[in-house]
Amino acid sequence: MKDEKYISEKFVSFCESIDPELDDEIKGDFPQFVIYRNDGEGYYYCKCSACREHYIVPKRAFRSEGIRHNSAGVCRECGEEIRYIAAGKVPALSYYRSSNYVVINSADGDVYLSCVNISQQFSDELGHDWDDISDYDACYRVVEKQRYYLTPGAELKWNRSSTNVWIPVKRFSEPHFMSSFGYSSWIGYKYLGIERLRNSFLKYCCAEEFAEYLHDNRYEFPLITYLQKASRYPILEKLIKSGFEEIVARWLTKDGPRVTFQLRAKTIQKALDLNSDEMDYIRNSSNVADTYRSYLKFRSKLEVSGNFAQRIEKHERFGRAVDNIVDISKLTGLSHEKTMGYIGRQTNGQDTHACSTAWLDYLKQCVKLDYNVRDTAICKPRNLWEAHNRLTKLISNKENTEMNDALVSRINSRKWLEFESGRFVVIQPQSVGEIIVEGKRLDHCVGGYIGEHAAGNTNIMFLRTKARPWKPFYTMEIDNMGVIRQCHGYGNNVPSKHGVPKPQEIKDFEAEYQKYLFRQFSKRLKKSGKVLEKARKTA
Repeated sequence: MKDEKYISEKFVSFCESIDPELDDEIKGDFPQFVIYRNDGEGYYYCKCSACREHYIVPKRAFRSEGIRHNSAGVCRECGEEIRYIAAGKVPALSYYRSSNYVVINSADGDVYLSCVNISQQFSDELGHDWDDISDYDACYRVVEKQRYYLTPGAELKWNRSSTNVWIPVKRFSEPHFMSSFGYSSWIGYKYLGIERLRNSFLKYCCAEEFAEYLHDNRYEFPLITYLQKASRYPILEKLIKSGFEEIVARWLTKDGPRVTFQLRAKTIQKALDLNSDEMDYIRNSSNVADTYRSYLKFRSKLEVSGNFAQRIEKHERFGRAVDNIVDISKLTGLSHEKTMGYIGRQTNGQDTHACSTAWLDYLKQCVKLDYNVRDTAICKPRNLWEAHNRLTKLISNKENTEMNDALVSRINSRKWLEFESGRFVVIQPQSVGEIIVEGKRLDHCVGGYIGEHAAGNTNIMFLRTKARPWKPFYTMEIDNMGVIRQCHGYGNNVPSKHGVPKPQEIKDFEAEYQKYLFRQFSKRLKKSGKVLEKARKTA
């Protein structure tokens, strides 16, 4: 690699300013303006920031064309699309737009990259009086942020410090054009002079073609990362030229599920771990990267028989169900072929992924009920969907029965939570079904607390009127310390769910009930303390 003094000299020559040949390309990225000023004699003095020409336009022409401040139009001199700006409304140092660029240069086969931020403004001086229309002149402020150098076998990077000192950086990463709150943030950039790579050692890296492909497919192009990888791994060029650019794009941008291949391989077959028939199949698919990833997973995890055409047919049918097929085979002891065969016969209008998911769920239900899933009469029911629905209802009833038994066993221990005052009464649910009905009638989520209530981790109570104690009205949650955590009526009292705000009458009753709970809890605490003291003395 060339010494740092040589590299530094090259950078000075390349990076002190933007090449004039790139001026038009940069200017085209920024909005252009015609700034006009009233001369008081029936004319507007105008100047275009695109062509820098001065001209005079009658006021009646502005009126007839509907031109006013900030309206869009076309410059009368150069024909560029512009926006009209009234001179008195242009503030000093007004930055209309800022863009980031990577400027590419090459010399002696090496690549030099300069990362710059370019902003457009309308004055070089603060406090300008703006008396003359010629003072309104768009200029471009260029600030260089990072520099990169690429040569065969090595790459270097420099960051510019706040004191304008160039500091070498070990980590070769994408440029950072700004910092906020002490943290660097990556912002996308445009690249200028990409055709100059043709005169460098990266002339065959397909950067221009790959950039166009990424742009057409709405990928962000991390140019510097790609050039670094292309200088290290020539296989990238071969993959792009062979029609596998989508795989390279997914790998480079990390946009979507991860795709990997052998970077140091010499041939495409070894890089992708595919034979020629498999390469043709994947290259001709509608989504190359996803098909490649899915096919490798299918081939590595499943033992599939048949010729190439038969294996491809099975991949297209069962490719999304690979993980389910593997799990089902482990549970049942069935071969992958028999598992796929059963799924194929049971699809019932569903795709194989949905069918395999239902089958796996059915088998897990069987395990939960202590059924022998190695018995084919159990693991391969004649109608999978009916068997799955039947077990779902059976398990639901079993779980509800167990929770109901636990809830009933705690009814007596919760008697102290019951209360009445005025026209209201607090009662406790007598079954799981009552809590479910409460949630449905009041349109809230109390049903989700059934398990916690049955286990004794919290307490669900019903607030009813004495006149209609059977009708759901308000639902309360009380923790085991006697604190009311929630008290909600229909729709959680949220207007957007057709609920109404909690009335003052309910709030007053809630406060009275809370005082009662605290008194009861204190008594129970003292009683438990005396019991513990007596047990301690007895021991």
